[in-house]
Amino acid sequence: MNVLVLTKRFSSGKDTVLEDFGRDVRLAEQLHKHGNNVTILAADYNGKRKIGLSLHGMDTKVIPFSLPKLPLFLTEAAYMTVKKKAQAIVAMSDPMLGSVGLFLSLITAKPLVYDVRDPYATYEIMKKPGIKLLERIVIKMASAITVGSNILANRIRAKTKPGKVFVVENGVDMKLYKPFDKANCRKRLGLPQKAKIIAYMGSSSDRGIDWLIEVFPELVKSNKELRLLLVGKFDHVKQDGVITLKPMPYDELRYAICATDALVIPYQSTPFTEVAYAPYKLVEFMACNRPIVCTDVGEMKKLLITTPDLVCKPMDKEGLKKAVINALKYKSVNYRKTLAEKGLTWEKLGEKLNRILQQLRR
Repeated sequence: MNVLVLTKRFSSGKDTVLEDFGRDVRLAEQLHKHGNNVTILAADYNGKRKIGLSLHGMDTKVIPFSLPKLPLFLTEAAYMTVKKKAQAIVAMSDPMLGSVGLFLSLITAKPLVYDVRDPYATYEIMKKPGIKLLERIVIKMASAITVGSNILANRIRAKTKPGKVFVVENGVDMKLYKPFDKANCRKRLGLPQKAKIIAYMGSSSDRGIDWLIEVFPELVKSNKELRLLLVGKFDHVKQDGVITLKPMPYDELRYAICATDALVIPYQSTPFTEVAYAPYKLVEFMACNRPIVCTDVGEMKKLLITTPDLVCKPMDKEGLKKAVINALKYKSVNYRKTLAEKGLTWEKLGEKLNRILQQLRR
């Protein structure tokens, strides 16, 4: 089956094409492995030049994109759809590309799969005139809709006809993200060997990290060897016992995860997190089998059923302290078993998406 995948070049602060990162590329790769002829068209909201390359055997084109240049982008996308004889279109990353996908679907009479991985209502692009209306039309007219969590799926099912909304969660590459020796990882990153290290990795904005930093000195009172590792843009944090590392390449992050004694996801309840089930951070942490302290937002605790004492309420400082202390008592965890049982690997999720496409072909 010839499949055209529409995506953004940049997502989650990474270059999904050149860094070979993220949901869209991983699912496209799995479709390719299932025998589909996959072409990726990546919209570059920042760049001004076209790029062409082969990514895991998939013909991949990066094209500059902006609303003023929309007619040019549509023309190029339509040309590729016809040239590649696309039999299905998968529109991912944001509602604007969903609208592009619908346009291509209508002019070629080919089915559209619209992938809603996040609550797009929280995206900045939704503030543009007409985008909300366009997304409502896409949801109504798409042949199938794939969604990243059950909560989000139920919201979308209320807006469209039955039977076309499918949950396709985020996954993890368990061959890449797996347990590594803690001492070796600490040596690699220059971290203290004898310390007890808890860590947060990712964005510093609107994620509850401030109250983790605020609670940390109280945790140190009960364990003088405790250190807080922050990986990301945290140069502004100057505090005793806090170690900061700059953002690192995706394939290096696994060593930082495995250098820890426990990991913390201190999310606040926001419109974004209240629908979360398997964000990249959670499943990657789980694949490395380190104890995870997590706030009870969205559906994430459903994946942490083997360590319920490490789940606490958002913004509950006492609950967070207790959960961290509990996490440091764990000698081992086996979250990888949960990931396998839930089918949260890109291989299994790719199978699911491929079945959806094959059903549309009939």
